[in-house]
Amino acid sequence: MFKNFCIFKKERNKFLLLDFGRKTVRGVIFQLNNSKVKILNFQEEEIQRHSVFDGMDFELDVVKKTTEKIIEKIGIKKEILKLSKILYFSPDILRAEIFDLSIKRQFKDKKIKKEEDRQICEFVFNEAKKKLFEKQGSQIKILKKKILIEKISGYKVSSILGFKAENLSFKVLIVFCSKSYFDFLEKIKENLNLENSEIFHPIEPLINLINKQFLREETTRIFIDIGEKNTLVSFFGKEPEFVVDFPAGGSDFTKELCRIFNFKKDEAEILKENFSEKKLSPETEKKLREIFQPSLNFWLENFRKKIKEKVNVNNLFADFYLFGGGSLLPLFKEELGKEIGLNKVKFLLPSDLPLKNKTKMKFSIKETSSLLKVFYLS
Repeated sequence: MFKNFCIFKKERNKFLLLDFGRKTVRGVIFQLNNSKVKILNFQEEEIQRHSVFDGMDFELDVVKKTTEKIIEKIGIKKEILKLSKILYFSPDILRAEIFDLSIKRQFKDKKIKKEEDRQICEFVFNEAKKKLFEKQGSQIKILKKKILIEKISGYKVSSILGFKAENLSFKVLIVFCSKSYFDFLEKIKENLNLENSEIFHPIEPLINLINKQFLREETTRIFIDIGEKNTLVSFFGKEPEFVVDFPAGGSDFTKELCRIFNFKKDEAEILKENFSEKKLSPETEKKLREIFQPSLNFWLENFRKKIKEKVNVNNLFADFYLFGGGSLLPLFKEELGKEIGLNKVKFLLPSDLPLKNKTKMKFSIKETSSLLKVFYLS
């Protein structure tokens, strides 16, 4: 069993990234030369559906048609089979857990050889799987397992192979989904000629970006991707600690406007956008803040609950990085800023990412999530 996930053995430098969200499908063509990333094309298509899009209602035919439009807009229909393809899905569909595991070797004075290294890795993965099934139940499918960090007596090493050691510790990432969603993912790949594609979880490119961009910083960092219906929280200390998600996002605020004013969704989105850009009168803004408060409270309750399950929030000194379309609503930054200080809450912008934009599109924080995902390779 390999310890670090590596893809695309052939020398290719042009990639197609498909990012399947709850509201849209995005397609990104990018080029990778000497670890430098160039964005060549970026397309987005809203998923048009005639039924409610909640829970398991992820309609295959609708998503297929939307993706076909993306591929047509990008202009790669003929060459798609030749491209290396990377897939991402909404965090409520594709999920991840990080586990810390330790082993005490019986023969500490012997060097770790290849066979023992393989056996140790197999043992570590099995233990991680047991923990996952205990937590998530049996109705899940594991898509990927990966050792992120290896340590000997608390000291990080690139590999335990060849060392004499007694106390070994590992940090393991497991990417999984429900069995029903797994069937959906397989059908998506089959119906869109994506059989040779690789699926990644958003925590993976974040880990790589942390290693490259923030290597010397000791600050605890919490990355918060606020999407249409879901929020993904990735927590980093000196190393990746945990990733959690919860079902709350920008659409909750849109629904409130639709309910109260009997708006169509487009009308509600325009009003929400004007609120975010401070284009409304003080009276209207005050009224909308009152309308938004229950949805904001629901989001904050979920966020605090998820964080409290993992860390002591009373002693939490961290920098918060907000991104995703939902983060455009200023209420998130304001409320988090009240708790930890406004200067500790920052936006993760496309301009913060080490990439070159070769398209004519001007990227905003709404696109950060998809652009971030090109950094899946370490």
